[in-house]
Amino acid sequence: MKVILMLIMMNGTVYNLGYQVESYDTRTCDKLFDSITYKGKTSGKNKQGVFYKSKEVFAHSCSIEKTTKGKND
Repeated sequence: MKVILMLIMMNGTVYNLGYQVESYDTRTCDKLFDSITYKGKTSGKNKQGVFYKSKEVFAHSCSIEKTTKGKND
């Protein structure tokens, strides 16, 4: 199974990250998101934000693709 995590940044940039997973549950996307992002202060009065590669994340989404193995895999 392949999980595609899409990150939409505050500046409009979109990152699509693909991960191979053995099984999928309802927390898989959240766990992947939490593992690659970090929390920090944004510009302004003590506001907190979520960051990926020093850029603030606006939103994220997740999609699952079922992968099939061929005879030669």
